[in-house]
Amino acid sequence: MNRGIAHRQVFFARADGQLFLSLLGSAGQRFRVEIHAYCLMSNHYHLLVRCPDGGLTPFMHSVGSRYVRYLNGRLGRDGSLFRGRYHALRLESSGRVDRVARYIHRNPLEVGIDAERYPWSSLRYYVGADPAPDWLRTDMLLDEHGGCALYRAFVLDVETTSDR
Repeated sequence: MNRGIAHRQVFFARADGQLFLSLLGSAGQRFRVEIHAYCLMSNHYHLLVRCPDGGLTPFMHSVGSRYVRYLNGRLGRDGSLFRGRYHALRLESSGRVDRVARYIHRNPLEVGIDAERYPWSSLRYYVGADPAPDWLRTDMLLDEHGGCALYRAFVLDVETTSDR
């Protein structure tokens, strides 16, 4: 995750979010990083990634530096956008991965936004509202939970009739 300097805004327009997601997809392919979940908020972002070949640092550097160059150029400014290097946690267990994915997908709820309809989160692909982009890996979490409906219930605390 990373946050804007002094909690300042880092995504200003639809095009900003679209470019950031495009950068995620291209850098994921280039550095062989699997992207499992994301959420872009106005002043920060969260990612859940898996790096089988250890490419996290070049992946994050590529996405961050290219986005900052784009945004600074678009806004006619220079200097830092983010508060520093990204913050990363190593997740050793599937339970921790689950909790982090849930936290990421619930982020819009913390500010009163409908998480299922929020266009800057990967949750909509997990609940089957839209087909996922090629670069987003939904299979791991959906398999773990038994499909879209049960994953949705897990994230949104919805009661289901399942035995899970």
